[in-house]
Amino acid sequence: MNCSCWFCQMAGASSALVDVDQAALETNTALATLPTKTLISNELANFAKRVVKNDNVMDIYLQTTPGTARVGGGSLGTQDINALAIAADLQQFIKDTFTRLDPLIDLDFRFITTKTNSDIDFYVDSDIEVGGSGTTLGIALSNSSTSRNWWELALNGPALQNQADYLRYATIHEFGHTMGLEHPFDNGDGDFYGSTNSGASAYPEDSVMSYRSPLGGSWPTWYSDNDIKALQEIWGVEKTTPVSSIPKVEPASIPIPTPAPIPATVPIFRLLNRANGKHLYTSSSTEKDTLSGLYFNYEGIAYNAPINGNQPLYRFYKPSGGHHFYTASNSEKDQLVANNSLGYTYEGIAYNVYSAESAPSGSIPVYRFYEPFGGRHFYTSSGQERAEIISKLPHWQFEGIAFFV
Repeated sequence: MNCSCWFCQMAGASSALVDVDQAALETNTALATLPTKTLISNELANFAKRVVKNDNVMDIYLQTTPGTARVGGGSLGTQDINALAIAADLQQFIKDTFTRLDPLIDLDFRFITTKTNSDIDFYVDSDIEVGGSGTTLGIALSNSSTSRNWWELALNGPALQNQADYLRYATIHEFGHTMGLEHPFDNGDGDFYGSTNSGASAYPEDSVMSYRSPLGGSWPTWYSDNDIKALQEIWGVEKTTPVSSIPKVEPASIPIPTPAPIPATVPIFRLLNRANGKHLYTSSSTEKDTLSGLYFNYEGIAYNAPINGNQPLYRFYKPSGGHHFYTASNSEKDQLVANNSLGYTYEGIAYNVYSAESAPSGSIPVYRFYEPFGGRHFYTSSGQERAEIISKLPHWQFEGIAFFV
């Protein structure tokens, strides 16, 4: 049986805006400080926690291909919708958003390729018709059955297709509901900011949960300081431990969700070059034993890689810099092989991993950082290590998820 404890209908605001300041969109420094209680719905937060109660991981399914899709529909009831394809840039924006949010709150996110056991199903719909006047731009519906709780989000594709930043704003607005955020003008729980009139409450710069047109002329595409504080109050701040430099991998501290059965794995050894401070990752115990004590310090097992992973991880060496580089991108590998001027020597396949599209439930992301001054890369599967580098070592540029193991 499906039921709905929440129904959000995002109505149309102003039309597309021009002269967008992308830096302002991605920073979104709030104009005013909003009390967190005006952005937090206990009803939504409690439902969100029931959704992820088994592993504290929000599994997200994106309906990327067009066609008929059967949805639970929350209070609207089970029905078929005509889903549109999700453009590649919107897919990447969503993934980048959660990669950026993950180290800020104590809730993890994972993208999956089937909605059988998903926590959020995201659609771009050809039309959203719920009755009443006006155009519905987005909708968030909560669903419950005897086996699980989950969210369904849908955006009005035709209404938003020519408004890139408005589309992204609507996207993070609806995702905000799935993590416990409410509209600042909503007084259903006895609090609100400014006014219960959406046109006189907070601006989008104050919170992406607003309906009001932006004061600065650009739709924000990142959560405001107020939004982040509210999310941290709901979920807590990502747990970290102080470090003075890039820490060693501590496998016991890596948060690993309850995994589904996966193929046999091999340990990946991590070594640190004492001369230049650069890391090497290898599945070869012979290479590990040979290099340990010579110029390298052995730092332990970085992670375990799947023997039958479907994506090769390619290894390169740059003699001029004295460091190795690893990529699971076929196009990146081909570019480095073809362009000798970049100075990389291709050393072959290091070991197998999973691509984002094929990663099974229970797999772990491996994150990639780049340090431009030394031209070196760093890889870690530790959420704590990733968060520490982002907060303590700003000269290391976070490049997102490199692959899964």
